[in-house]
Amino acid sequence: MSSPVSSPDRLEAHDVHVQAGSFPAVRGVSATFAPGEFTAVIGPNGAGKSTLLRALIGLTPVTGGEVRLAGKPLRSWSRAERSRAL
Repeated sequence: MSSPVSSPDRLEAHDVHVQAGSFPAVRGVSATFAPGEFTAVIGPNGAGKSTLLRALIGLTPVTGGEVRLAGKPLRSWSRAERSRAL
């Protein structure tokens, strides 16, 4: 569901990977989230839903892939800028 063109008002995940210790908690997730849209993340307990959400807002480090907010890599935003924008 990801868009090939960045939009100034979207949160985008491109092939996101997150490690929890030595365990791959999130593997290869890509998605685009636009303002005004509702998105559900579903799966069994321990599937990595909360870890993915934490990675999307910059609270958990992404070990592969990239998260972009308004077309800019999330890691390049300061904590204050990111908090205001999200």
